[in-house]
Amino acid sequence: METKTYTKKSLPYIYEFDLNDLDGINGCNNAHGFAVVKSLIPLEVIEKLKEEVRQVLAATCHPSDGAANVSGNFIEVSPTLAGLLTYEPYMKIVRSLYT
Repeated sequence: METKTYTKKSLPYIYEFDLNDLDGINGCNNAHGFAVVKSLIPLEVIEKLKEEVRQVLAATCHPSDGAANVSGNFIEVSPTLAGLLTYEPYMKIVRSLYT
């Protein structure tokens, strides 16, 4: 399997934020459509999510260059993703962005 290497491109504005910088996250998201919040989700949760994605997509996933595989009901079958709805650091940012 080929490993792809990505290089980080420098943008002319700040887009990486601490999870407590709600004003910065909101400002960047409003201005640019995204904000990167580092260390928001614990690594063990990320690993569980990756495994659940693999399990859900395994039956239908036929990877090829440029192909996208999606699951429209992933939250319904992923207990880890559903659990993020009770993870306060994540929900604090969600509430800030969408209220």
